[in-house]
Order: sequence, then C-alpha cells, then structure tokens
Amino acid sequence: LLISNIFINSAAMGTLAIAKTVPNAIFSLLCTISGVFSPQITIQYAKGNKRLLTDEIVKSMKFTGFFANIPLAFLISAGLMFYQLWVPTENTSFIQSLSILTVIGFFIQGVINPLFGIFTVTNKVKLHSCVIVLIGMLNTFFVLILLKLHYL
Repeated sequence: LLISNIFINSAAMGTLAIAKTVPNAIFSLLCTISGVFSPQITIQYAKGNKRLLTDEIVKSMKFTGFFANIPLAFLISAGLMFYQLWVPTENTSFIQSLSILTVIGFFIQGVINPLFGIFTVTNKVKLHSCVIVLIGMLNTFFVLILLKLHYL
C-alpha cells in the first residue's frame, strides 16, 4: 500500500486497500486453521514416528486446503456482488479483479501452509526466515522496477 501511495497516488492506495481487505481476512483464517495442526505434528515429530508424522501433515494439508478454498471460491464467484453492496460508489469490477489477483496464490498456499510449521517443529527456522526475507526484498525490488518502467 505504501508503494502504491508513493509511486501511483493515494486514490490507488485506497482502492488497493479495499481490494486486499477480504483476501487478508481469508489469509488470516488460513493461518489460524493451519496452526491448529501444529501440536499434533510436534507430538509425532517428538515421538520419531515418521509414518504418523507424514499422515498428520497430509491430513492437515487436505483440511486447510479444503477450508481455504471455500472462502476463495465465494470471493471469486460472489465477490462482485459483495463489493457492489459494500462500496457501491467505487469501481467494483476493478476491485474484484484486484482481489482475484491477490488470492490466486492462496489456492496453493491453502494446501501447503501447514508445512511452514515444520520449520519451527524441527528448529530449523534460520534458513526459512532468510528465504522469506529474501523473497520479500526481491518482490519489493521487482515492483519498484516495474513501477519505474511504467511511469517513465
């Protein structure tokens, strides 16, 4: 939002903020659901039972994938009507498009999100944290380059 405010304008930031509100709520739900499985994954890892650990991970991936895709499907199918009711004075089709662009990756992330807890369970968070920070910096760098090229 800050980048869109600086490089584009404050109206674009407001539109983007509206478009990201529902996807952020869905992502929060996704993180909450996947966190429910962390204790069982930790228990199976501590017991050293790889088969039950794998079964628990697969079960958590299926469960979070299923429950993450329900609100995503609702947003894609009924999002336009939702935004027309929520912000009738805004360009709701554009907001819907931005929301869909935001949640496209959630279909896959909904399934793999329980895997992020494995780094904490195995106490291997350093590499994972460094990769996440690097990806965030690269994402910001590419966004800045694309904005610079677009507004030359």
